[in-house]
Amino acid sequence: MSTIEDLKKQILELATTTELKKHGLDEQRARQAATCLVFEGNVTIDDNGETQFVIDGKPTDLASGIKWWSQTDEGRIFTGRSLLDDVRSREAVTGDRQSLLDMLDQVRDR
Repeated sequence: MSTIEDLKKQILELATTTELKKHGLDEQRARQAATCLVFEGNVTIDDNGETQFVIDGKPTDLASGIKWWSQTDEGRIFTGRSLLDDVRSREAVTGDRQSLLDMLDQVRDR
């Protein structure tokens, strides 16, 4: 028999997996990433029963949180994207070489 906490965990993992797949992860990577995100407390349920993503202690909607997370080092492990991919993508969208310089500054600041 499952406890309420087990059911809550399953709901969070399912919602997170679904959202991760919308962001291009395959089923296996999405499930693995969802398990990690739920375990680490990045994905929770608010008082109204809505799934939320917590960034630096502040809740946001799941879709925005996943978008943010996919740009982090941890997210890149699951998405298979590199920092260079992000720079190329941003540059292609904006046509701005400044994007490359901004991204390099972010890496140097770490």
